[in-house]
Amino acid sequence: MQAPAQKSTVRLIGEGAVVVLSILIAFGVDAWWEYFGERVREQEAIEQLVDEFVEVDAELAELDSAYTKSNSGEQRLRQLMTVMGSRRGDFADLVLDSLIAGAIANPRVALPEGVLASLLASGDLSVTRRIRYSVAMSLDGFIATEDGGYDWIPMDDEIDFAAYLAKIGTLLMGRGTYEVVLAQDDPWASFPGMDVVVVSTTLHATDHPDATIINDDVVTAVTALKNQPGRDIWLFGGGVLFRSLLEAGSVDRVEIGVIPKILGQGIPLVPGLANIARLELHSSELFPKSGIALLKYDVMDSDRTLAEG
Repeated sequence: MQAPAQKSTVRLIGEGAVVVLSILIAFGVDAWWEYFGERVREQEAIEQLVDEFVEVDAELAELDSAYTKSNSGEQRLRQLMTVMGSRRGDFADLVLDSLIAGAIANPRVALPEGVLASLLASGDLSVTRRIRYSVAMSLDGFIATEDGGYDWIPMDDEIDFAAYLAKIGTLLMGRGTYEVVLAQDDPWASFPGMDVVVVSTTLHATDHPDATIINDDVVTAVTALKNQPGRDIWLFGGGVLFRSLLEAGSVDRVEIGVIPKILGQGIPLVPGLANIARLELHSSELFPKSGIALLKYDVMDSDRTLAEG
């Protein structure tokens, strides 16, 4: 004969099974397994992030312990930033951002004014701001209609645009893209506080006081821009400027939002690339509401990737 406690346990298990069965009936087995799969993937992503955090934290703790007693704040920052600059991934980028922000605002690292900027500009550290070519593209490879239109790109509130902008400090674009943006009402409202840099052989700096105009020696100017402290640089467009900087090894990340539409004609993603560009998948994400597939690739031949070995 079962004891009362055992009967109670059996009853609870039975009631739990009834609840689970009711849920399966109400929502459907397929929907339940889809929900369960999403939770498993979320848990795996969290576990991966925790593992990387533990690994990075151990490196930082070891370095900090080794250099705190014998080295100045400047030397400690060199070591920490060098280690983080050799790692890849968004978490390492976050640590780098924290180190840079801390060196500017936190007296704990005891850096004299201007030391961080001189360290980054000296080339001693392999830490640079990334140039990220982020753009929407039709399924047949066009980023705009022939007249530069982009009203075919759907809005999807599941895409966290604000989180992306939080990583960006500068907008870099060609003249054509710049003029399209200027034609909008309050064109910079979505990009508060960001620097605007325009590459053009025809525009004059005096006519555009709210932007930095690059008229020549583009690669040298862009390299200097990347070596300045700050958040990443969004290569806003267009395709010709992307091609030039990609061939020069200046682009670090290619982020394509593939739109489920076929335009048939328009402005291509990259016109007339001289050589094959090697990319490595960083991450991918699907947004079922709009059908957009977000693909992020690291450029294997960029100056930053080559510097990291």
